Amino acid sequence: MKLKSRREFEENGVIFIEEIYTDGERETVVRYKKRTESSNPEPIPEPPLSETEQAILDTAINVDYLVCMKELEI
Repeated sequence: MKLKSRREFEENGVIFIEEIYTDGERETVVRYKKRTESSNPEPIPEPPLSETEQAILDTAINVDYLVCMKELEI
């Protein structure tokens, strides 16, 4: 099938793309929403850790480090 025509149109505030394909005898119409940048919102950053949470995380990392050092007999 070959692309016969392509157009963009707006309906109820949404932009659509319409493509018409033909094989000589019959036509097929394909419609789909146009992808926009706003459909992929930016991720929401994690809130900062409190001092207590940061201290717990630091302690856990230090303990893991010490355990690895012990296992490697360094």
